[in-house]
Amino acid sequence: MAKTDVNQWSETAADNLDINDISLAENVMKPPAVNNAFREMMAQLKAYFKSSLFRLRDGTDETKLLDFDISGITTGTTRTITVPDIDYTLAPPRGHIYGLTLSNNSTDATNDIDIAIGEAASDDAVPILIKLASGLTKRLDAAWAVGTGNGGWLDGASMPNGTGHAFTIRRSDTGVVDVGFSASLTPTLPTNYDQKRRIGSIIRVSGAILAFSQNDDEFLLGTVDPTLTEAAGGNPGSSAILRACQVPSGIKVEALLGVGLRDQSADGAVVLLLTSPDQTDVVAAIGASGTRFSLTTDNESGNDARAAGEFRKRTDTSRQVRFRLSGSDGDISYSFCTYGWIDTRGK
Repeated sequence: MAKTDVNQWSETAADNLDINDISLAENVMKPPAVNNAFREMMAQLKAYFKSSLFRLRDGTDETKLLDFDISGITTGTTRTITVPDIDYTLAPPRGHIYGLTLSNNSTDATNDIDIAIGEAASDDAVPILIKLASGLTKRLDAAWAVGTGNGGWLDGASMPNGTGHAFTIRRSDTGVVDVGFSASLTPTLPTNYDQKRRIGSIIRVSGAILAFSQNDDEFLLGTVDPTLTEAAGGNPGSSAILRACQVPSGIKVEALLGVGLRDQSADGAVVLLLTSPDQTDVVAAIGASGTRFSLTTDNESGNDARAAGEFRKRTDTSRQVRFRLSGSDGDISYSFCTYGWIDTRGK
């Protein structure tokens, strides 16, 4: 076969017997053929390197190709790739995520979630880029099936009340990308899907997905949840109390909270301390013994004294944060609401 392209050349010199039908055989070439052979070689090399694609082939399997496409470079511009002096695997940065925003579906907000286009690094030891080129709608009241408008629940027939973790999933054999939801952080993926990344989490209450909006890592509830209106009907005590927030379970997030403290009698200064369960439990205090407080009231007259503020606190995987009062009686109470959470989604 006439060798009309550099890719047809052999690494074994003796096998290169022609170049575009110009014989290179021993004792056959005449001076004009020598000139023509070199001219043809130069033309083929020029054509090979003139392309906007520079191609590398595997040393043992020539069907494995790597193309470098430089067509996007501005005319007359040279771009330089500098390689560090270390062994390095080309892979997306661990934790990378862009887009893939979740939202309630407008037609069936009770059961369906829309997923915007985007990309994320998989959670493999060596990440690969999972890219969702077209937006999807997944139904949480149906078992998972590939494609938009189809089921999205990986664990069975439909999502129960509780937390559903959203994963972008990919088949390494075909490159097909989809999204599935599971109560588990280590879900059983559909057949042949072997790459994944959690991209967010949602909450279902009383058979309906809670309304929310997402902006990057921030998830705001559509309606602020009055998680606790009055602690134990007053006199909650001065020991630490763990309270669950309206945020996803199974992961640690920063709960976005509104907290109120109330004292209806002349108790003097009352201090409330709000901490994460990941922090050491300490006594709420203000004054000579130390200052550790989030809110304080100072009721000397017996009137109704109140204090309130907004806080971000890291939860445990059971959705809890820690409350502690400096003192307590039947006229002291606190309340809090949840208006959203911050979820870094594996960054």
